[in-house]
Amino acid sequence: MLEGDAQKRTERYVCAHEHPKATLLKVGHHGSANATTEELIDGTRPEFAIISVGSWNSFGLPRYETLARLAAAGTRVYRTNLDGAVSFYLDGRSVTAASANLQ
Repeated sequence: MLEGDAQKRTERYVCAHEHPKATLLKVGHHGSANATTEELIDGTRPEFAIISVGSWNSFGLPRYETLARLAAAGTRVYRTNLDGAVSFYLDGRSVTAASANLQ
């Protein structure tokens, strides 16, 4: 699931009306507190999440609250500021993550 710039209101609407499921979640707004709500995480139950965020960004992203929500759900989180470029391989049955920092 690619969140893009969806915020809390949009996420809640999508969860209430579409009931999405996702193995892989591209976290919205670089992990800011105004996206990736508990409702979205509980509804989609992602196994993996990727947060695209720059090192030492001035916004303090990703936010602790967002990381805590993902951790509470047991989601494996990858962050570009820590893991570098991350690739996900999907074969229709499983998802595998690969990063230069993971090899």
